[in-house]
Amino acid sequence: MSQKIENILNLALQTPEEIREQTDTLNVGFDSVERTWELIVKYHGSLESLEIRGIQVEYLIAGYAILTTPENMVEEVAALEQIEYVEKPKRYYYEQTVPSEEECVELVTMRPPNLSGTGTLIAILDSGIDLWREDFRKENGNTRIRFLWDQTLRPSGDIPGAPEGFTQGVEFDEARINEALSALTLQERYERIPSRDVSGHGTAVAGIAAGNGEYAGIAPEADLLIVKLGIPGELGFPRTTEIMRGVTYALRKAQELQMPLVINLSFGNSYGPHDGSALLERFLDNASEIGKTVICVGCGNEGNSAGHFAGNMRDNDSSQIDTGVSDISLVELAVANYERSLNIQLWKNYSDDYRIRLRSPGGVEIELPFEVEGGKYTFRMEQTDLLIYFGEPSPYSVAQEIYVEMIPVSGPYINGGVWTFLLEPEKV
Repeated sequence: MSQKIENILNLALQTPEEIREQTDTLNVGFDSVERTWELIVKYHGSLESLEIRGIQVEYLIAGYAILTTPENMVEEVAALEQIEYVEKPKRYYYEQTVPSEEECVELVTMRPPNLSGTGTLIAILDSGIDLWREDFRKENGNTRIRFLWDQTLRPSGDIPGAPEGFTQGVEFDEARINEALSALTLQERYERIPSRDVSGHGTAVAGIAAGNGEYAGIAPEADLLIVKLGIPGELGFPRTTEIMRGVTYALRKAQELQMPLVINLSFGNSYGPHDGSALLERFLDNASEIGKTVICVGCGNEGNSAGHFAGNMRDNDSSQIDTGVSDISLVELAVANYERSLNIQLWKNYSDDYRIRLRSPGGVEIELPFEVEGGKYTFRMEQTDLLIYFGEPSPYSVAQEIYVEMIPVSGPYINGGVWTFLLEPEKV
């Protein structure tokens, strides 16, 4: 176990592939054909020695890079002096597309100086865009989209290649988009630019940000930079690595065009301590300091779903958690029927000692042992296997993560019902 490798990646490396494939998280970033991991690293100095050994290195900004690393070399790479920290990708999911009536947008944009976004570049990193809509055109009918990078396409025929500095997807410039717009039929347009927004989410977000049709967006005169996030041939939502590539691409294009930049990320997920210590969070902080850049990130979609819980525990009274509202000695998690897998994270101060017990819906109870070689151990409770990992502080966080992954023993589903965590402080 290396403290330079994040906990969930340590757990993945200790877990057989056939078990990882049963989860939603542990196998993300692994290529089963090439037997490689896609890794996000924070580094200093040079990574030339990795390139010499055949490891693909994609340089981002501010000492961040994405490595494509053989599975048997991950720990060796992490041990290098110039590698500061390593994370695996996580999947991100769509956030809200409909602006709230309580927003103050009109108060800002509909009065002097009547801000319209003129001379500003807005980057939408999402599911793509409907290129043909009037909402994204100038008065003369030409596009307002300066560049479109579709990460899910592959070059073929006269379809161009990836942007400079990247290896995946296809980039279309403004001239190519205008050429496609001049085609008489929709089929001819798609032959020139075969990029589609299948879900419509990216188009909706772009409309809210910069549409100039019947319903004007926030910045209806801004130029657009579109990144369709994703991986060729993979179903589901984009990963952190695609987002980081997209942000780097947007920053480079803004510098090339010498324009102030706004980056919109209407994606989110629930993993992590939510304290800004993850590499993606730190990466976005660094990105916002480059040029004239503002980054807008969606959040709060799950605010009313009771998926999070926090409190302060008292070591002089082991029956209470002080939340400021009520005193609670246990945390209950209602798991629906027909769940194929589920992961839970508990985050605590590493120096605090707790007794943690877990009770299944059928009343089976276990105590989680803190002292386990390698950090990982497994339990079976009813028809659910639990992969449990006790992490250690990382270079960027003193919090300790206790990660629990639930997978079914037999059949497709874990046990539904109320799972209960009982937390008793021993030394706080």
